[in-house]
Amino acid sequence: MGRKKIVIVGLIFLVIVAAIAGFLRFNMTGQRGTQTVILLHGYGSSSNATTKLAKAIQKQTAVQKRLQVNVTKDDNFNVAVSSKAAIYQMNFSNTEITEEREVAVLEKLLKQIKQKGIDHVSLVGHSMGANVALYTSLNHDYRTTSIYPKIDKLVAIAAPFNSGITVAGFDRQFDNNTIDSKTKQPKLQDENYRFFYQHCQNMNPDMQILNVMGDVGDNSDGVVTNFSSQALGFFVKKDQNYNMWVVKGKKVQHSQVRTNDTVVRQIAKFIQN
Repeated sequence: MGRKKIVIVGLIFLVIVAAIAGFLRFNMTGQRGTQTVILLHGYGSSSNATTKLAKAIQKQTAVQKRLQVNVTKDDNFNVAVSSKAAIYQMNFSNTEITEEREVAVLEKLLKQIKQKGIDHVSLVGHSMGANVALYTSLNHDYRTTSIYPKIDKLVAIAAPFNSGITVAGFDRQFDNNTIDSKTKQPKLQDENYRFFYQHCQNMNPDMQILNVMGDVGDNSDGVVTNFSSQALGFFVKKDQNYNMWVVKGKKVQHSQVRTNDTVVRQIAKFIQN
């Protein structure tokens, strides 16, 4: 084989290798830059609580737009909803807003996103924000609802799905809640749990779920019991892609676990893949 032919064959080989590498990289990282993600902070908090997560997801997914949705005390907001992929950080100025009102605001935003031609979203919620995300995913039958985008992924962080909030002012009997041997359900069930369970048939079985909670050493994150967070397992379908992760070690307390470096990194990867 002449030198010229060797060079040509070598160049063709390099092009093929580069193409294969690019294809594999694309498939390993998913469709970068195409995800629309909404992050919801916890009760009495603000969008600052989700900024680290938002930045990590933005970097991991290569989504260019990151927008803050400032919600007024009368539940209004004015944001330029994108017709392309974007990361939305909810920011509720009313620090005492109820879950029901947050759900109404979130559904309003989802409706606008759908009208822009976005058919798929992911929801990430911390504490009460996780309850709002789950509530929204169950509030309408996924088989008949067309005015909202499909929720592909749901991430719950330190969620009080069945009370178990170990601070003053809450029903402390939930601290030691257990499973009833006859019903195979929690003996104590709060209003949220009952709603979630009664509407779990509305959950899209294709929705992927990551349920993250911290354990400071007493089966709680210092605020919410793991038993309460784990209640999500009662609502998912039998063959659902559901992953539960109890995080131990440093920075696993209720308000810290959402900024735990390992947690942030894994959530970003979960959203991307």
